[in-house]
Amino acid sequence: MRPIGDNAPDDVLKEKWLDEASIYVNGLSGRIGRSDPIDFVFDSDPSSIAMWRRRGIFVFEVNQNPEKEF
Repeated sequence: MRPIGDNAPDDVLKEKWLDEASIYVNGLSGRIGRSDPIDFVFDSDPSSIAMWRRRGIFVFEVNQNPEKEF
């Protein structure tokens, strides 16, 4: 999903994708509209979790290694 050579931090890249997904162009009419709102996301990256919350999106924090502290 990440373009080759793009080394932007995960939270920056995900926020860019969020902004791009929030507005779409209807290919048939050419009209710009808004996509359906995002109700929630699953994420394990602390900086991404903070970004989602800052944007008002509920986050399920996924931690596959409960022994590891972030």
